[in-house]
Order: sequence, then structure tokens, then C-alpha cells
Amino acid sequence: MKGILNSAREDHTSAVKSRIQNVKQLGSVIDVTKQLFEVSKETATLEARAFELEQKTALVQEAKQVLDSWVRYEGQVKQRQQRELADNIIAKITKELENPKTLQQVLQQSIADVESGDRIVKSGLDQPAASIDNSIIHSPLPKTFKASYGLWPGD
Repeated sequence: MKGILNSAREDHTSAVKSRIQNVKQLGSVIDVTKQLFEVSKETATLEARAFELEQKTALVQEAKQVLDSWVRYEGQVKQRQQRELADNIIAKITKELENPKTLQQVLQQSIADVESGDRIVKSGLDQPAASIDNSIIHSPLPKTFKASYGLWPGD
């Protein structure tokens, strides 16, 4: 029986020593676990920062789209206003040209302009192309008519 007890004690002693060796090998697991925990904290921080930056980028893109939309809208409004202004001026001029008195003034001014042009050409004076190219100012409309619609320089 003494042999059995000694043998059991030796088996137990070797089992405890084996267990101690196994635990010593696992001792570095604590350091690895701590390092992995630090890495996971850093990963979580970086992911949060990336999400925050994605949200800011989305907000900036949305703001840009809204501003672009306003620019397009203002451009459309400006075009509509210019078109309405042009239509109003054309309507006023057309209505004014229906008046026989205005037509007579246009005819007289045109005749005066033609006669004035003949005198300049006959005297040998040449005008620069830029001074004759301005069709609104040098059109056959009387100066008083042009001035009343803001077409004459100086108004």
C-alpha cells in the first residue's frame, strides 16, 4: 500500500509540475491580451473618426447641392426678367411705331442721316468702323424716340 501511495504522490507531483509549466507558457497571454485590447480601442477610435468625417463630407455635399440649386434658380429668374424686359421694350417700340407722327419723325431723321452721311463721304472724311457699327445709337429712330426708351447715350 505504501508503494501505491508513493506512486500516487509522485503522479500528483508530476501533474502539478506539468500544470505549472502549462500556466507559465500561458503567462504571456496576458500581455498579448492587453496589446489586443489597446489595438481594439484604437480601431474603435479610428472607426468613429472615419464615420464622423463621412458625415461631414455628406453634409458638405448636401450644402453644395443646395447652393448649386440656388445658383441655377437665380440664373433662370434673371433670364426670365431679361426676356420680360426685352418683350416689354419691343412691345412699346412696336406700339410707338404704329403712330403716324413717330413714323414721320423716323422718316425725317433717316433722311437727315442719309444726307449727313453723303456730305461726310463727299468731303473725303472716313469714319472708323466702330463709330458706324453701333446699330442702336445710329439706327433710323429719332433721337427723342431713342432717349425716351433709354437707347440714346447720355441718359
